[in-house]
Amino acid sequence: MTIELNKFEIPVSDQAAIRGDLRYQAGSISERPLVIIAHGFKGFKDHSFFPYLGEKLAEDGFVTIVFNFSHNGIGSDSQEFDRLDLFKNNTFKREQDDLKILLDKIESRAITPSSVYRPNGIGLVGHSRGGVAVLTTGARDSRVRAVATLASLAHFPEFSKEDIDRWREEGVYYVENKRTGQMMPLGTELLEEMLSQPDMIENAAKNLNKPLLVIHGDSDETVPVAAANKLAAWAADSQLTIIKGAGHTFGAVHPFSGPTAELNEVVKELSRFFGKTL
Repeated sequence: MTIELNKFEIPVSDQAAIRGDLRYQAGSISERPLVIIAHGFKGFKDHSFFPYLGEKLAEDGFVTIVFNFSHNGIGSDSQEFDRLDLFKNNTFKREQDDLKILLDKIESRAITPSSVYRPNGIGLVGHSRGGVAVLTTGARDSRVRAVATLASLAHFPEFSKEDIDRWREEGVYYVENKRTGQMMPLGTELLEEMLSQPDMIENAAKNLNKPLLVIHGDSDETVPVAAANKLAAWAADSQLTIIKGAGHTFGAVHPFSGPTAELNEVVKELSRFFGKTL
């Protein structure tokens, strides 16, 4: 089976763009359901398991889009965080806006080849922080028919009063990227967003009027598995899959060295879920 790969770029400003990869089975002559896959914090479309996930779901008959949020810090070099100026200005709202722009382009069939996907049969997948974007978008966009989260947050991270005061005073808060050694800046717009909307994720899950699949590893070292239980409890139509022994990236590393049993279970669950809901 041959999977075709079409790259696309959607400018969102003079400086930033959404860059993505459209995958589909070669020789497809009919429109197929579309699954959009969103990365998380300090992630990108070519990181770790994301290309594999797009490839395997395409093999299962879906059209897939794996994309970079416009302010994720990755510029024209698809592997390096060379735009930390953009990363600093990223927010949850900006990621939601990016998804809306992407959905608008899909609806207008501006992403080619448009003949392979159904613009009204769309599923969203979000990993970690990307889970927030797909939940909030799914809760308010009728073009989305089903949502799945992988190791998603249920609450925003907590910061001490001292950290918040320093963040505001200095206008920036730094987090380390342990893989690259970079100190990555977060602007105050993100801080104020989290403080002003502490229940954003809970409200999105409760307002989600479509099927939700929550996948999480019981050994997640970044987001406790309790987050998955909360998301599943908040949503009216949810399915919960806890993968035994799986960590935050389901055993996958970067550079990608091949799938794990845990990651293949993720693929199986997503394919089953979207096969029924899309």
